[in-house]
Amino acid sequence: MFYATLTKKSLSIILIALVILGAAIYGAVKNNFAVPAQAQEERLIPIYNVSTQEKKIAVTFNAAWEADEVEQVLSILKEYNAKCTFFVVGDFADRHPEAIKAIAAAGHEICNHSDSHPDMTTLTAEGVKSQILECEKKINQLVPDQPRLFRVPSGGYNNMVVENAEALGYQVIQWDADSRDWQSNATLQSIVDNSLKCGPGSIILFHIGTQNGQTPAALPKILSELQQQGYEFVKVSELILPAENSYVDANGTQNQK
Repeated sequence: MFYATLTKKSLSIILIALVILGAAIYGAVKNNFAVPAQAQEERLIPIYNVSTQEKKIAVTFNAAWEADEVEQVLSILKEYNAKCTFFVVGDFADRHPEAIKAIAAAGHEICNHSDSHPDMTTLTAEGVKSQILECEKKINQLVPDQPRLFRVPSGGYNNMVVENAEALGYQVIQWDADSRDWQSNATLQSIVDNSLKCGPGSIILFHIGTQNGQTPAALPKILSELQQQGYEFVKVSELILPAENSYVDANGTQNQK
């Protein structure tokens, strides 16, 4: 009788323990393993570089500030037969239309860098489109038929920004080699060293009109070294692949499908 009673109690305890354990497992699965709807959304990534065996590099300039360096930079690029991509802000185009025309006349391409250089991630979808379209209009008034490439201000993006840029027919372009010439304490040597951290298919970032003014002095050293390594300088539109024939992996590298 005692044995039977003990068995019944034991079974009751086991059943209660199993119920508690089951509830705990359910809670863990629900809270820790279930993926929220927002997290399930695929992260969209711009193009940082291109997968290629060819020794090609795209040199790019962001133009948002002053245009004093444009003439000197164009002269250096001509010396090294480097055709580049300039991402310009609409406000820059308003203030320096002759600089825009000179860049295009030298054989470089002029691409979209927003109208007023805001943090695009803080805008609505309509705000993003407005920034891109307004800049597009200003570029086309000066140098029509430019490639539909867009670089977000300060490199800040999210899915909404990428989606709306692509909806307007743009490919979003970042970089994988940052000269950091925009830093107030940048030196000629630091700009050179940072820029040379590149390889086949790289996109290098420079700026026009930086505070430290070291970019024009650093450019010949960078271009000369890369030429000696056998690199060819191409525009971004010549480096990247058509959107419909490619995909961008988690590292931002554009690959052939």
